Amino acid sequence: MIQDTMFGIIAEQIQRLNTFSNILHLRSLHLHNLELDKESTSGLLPLILSQLQPSSLNIQEILVECACDIDVATFADFHHVQWDQIDQMFSDPHFGSVKRVTFEIRTHNGPSDVDAFLGDFRAQLPYLENRTVLNVVLMPRVIRRPRPEEVYYWMFYPSIPE
Repeated sequence: MIQDTMFGIIAEQIQRLNTFSNILHLRSLHLHNLELDKESTSGLLPLILSQLQPSSLNIQEILVECACDIDVATFADFHHVQWDQIDQMFSDPHFGSVKRVTFEIRTHNGPSDVDAFLGDFRAQLPYLENRTVLNVVLMPRVIRRPRPEEVYYWMFYPSIPE
């Protein structure tokens, strides 16, 4: 598990992780407590993806758990998230092993028309949607508050070498 709140330190920690031999066996990447209504944290996903070494990846599952305090009745609330950059990163061949990308969105105020919101969300990630690996779960009125010492954290689950 790696945790921190500063971009520079996060990038440094991920680069350090890239030097470990077990990165070859990394299969799942779970990102927790990203707050989509804050520009500083919505930029973490592109940062993390860009820091992982392309040649060493065989990630099959990515889970992004997002907290959101704003009313998500319209997708316009997420205009600052770099969706096009995120989608383009997944079109890189080194992410070809990815079989599932799940966005689990937790919010205080769910949209009145959940289907329309999910459709708008999926439209922001056309490459993932066309590859049929995109999974979106909306969880209204459920916010898990992180403890102060774990504002952001993500876990790597390597599989055991055979």
